[in-house]
Order: sequence, then structure tokens, then C-alpha cells
Amino acid sequence: MFLYILNESKPEFRLAVIKKTDLVRQLCVADEKNRAEESKQGGIRRSYMGHLLNLASNIKTIAKDNVDIRKILEEEPKWDEMNKISLADKERIQSKPLGGVVPEKPSLLDDHHFAAYNTETNATDDPDSKSDSEDSESSEDQELDLDDDVDLDSETDADDYDIDQAEVLLSKQEIEAVE
Repeated sequence: MFLYILNESKPEFRLAVIKKTDLVRQLCVADEKNRAEESKQGGIRRSYMGHLLNLASNIKTIAKDNVDIRKILEEEPKWDEMNKISLADKERIQSKPLGGVVPEKPSLLDDHHFAAYNTETNATDDPDSKSDSEDSESSEDQELDLDDDVDLDSETDADDYDIDQAEVLLSKQEIEAVE
């Protein structure tokens, strides 16, 4: 509800709500209590802090355009501490890409792994050629022959396995070096 008021209401109403509820001070007090709880041995973050930090972040954004709200933030002595510690930490975490660092070159998906599949010419290279779907029967008419499952390159499987394992090891070492 507060987020809706902060994001969607008129500036005068936002200011009135922030003043009447003493929202900034309450956010700062809750943040201070949470940091005290977290600093204890075995302490954990209070479950509602994500919501409160979201409110504080929205107030900080609104204050950039609203002089009255900026003044309220400047008058609250604990706001600077909350802004420098909790909000900065939240912004740092949220600015990181999900899933970690994006690899520069995916080493396990190099072209040599797919070389056997890329031996056919691409139909788009020759505009006069018919597509595979025009030349072949429809997928409904084709039968799947499970007895024809032959490994055509069994003599190179051991080499392929060794190469794959070396690349996995190298990838793990690259990841550890980044961390």
C-alpha cells in the first residue's frame, strides 16, 4: 500500500503520508534494530526488511525531485547511516547479474563440439534450393527406426571424453580464479 502511495499519488499526498506516519524515522529505527540483530552471533535478518528497504529506496528516489521530502531525509540523523550501509548494500547486490559473472566465451560449447552437425550446407546459402521440409516427407509419415541406432564414431569417443573432461577442469579453474 505504501509503495502504491509513494509511486502513484500526487506529491502533496506523498509528503503528507511521510510526515503523518513519521515513515522515515520508523524505517531508520527498524533498520538499526535489524543491523543490531544481524551483528549478534547467529543473528539473522528480519523477514520484513526487504519490504522496508524497498520503501526506503523509493523514498530516496522520490526525494531527488521533491525538495520537501529531501529536507525530511536531511533532518533525520539516522538516514545517512541507513543510506550508506543498508541501501548501498541492497543496491550493490541488485546491480550484480543474476547467476554470477557472464562468461566471455563458453568453453564447453565451442564449434568443434558441433562440427559433425554442421557438415551439411545451409539451405539459406542457395536461394534456388528447396528446403528440407519440401523435399522430405512430412513428420507424420516418417517412422522412427530404433533398431538403426549405430554409433558411427566409436573409435574417437575416448578422445572426445578426454577433451571434454579437460575443458570442464579448465572451466572450473577459470571460475575459481574469478572468485
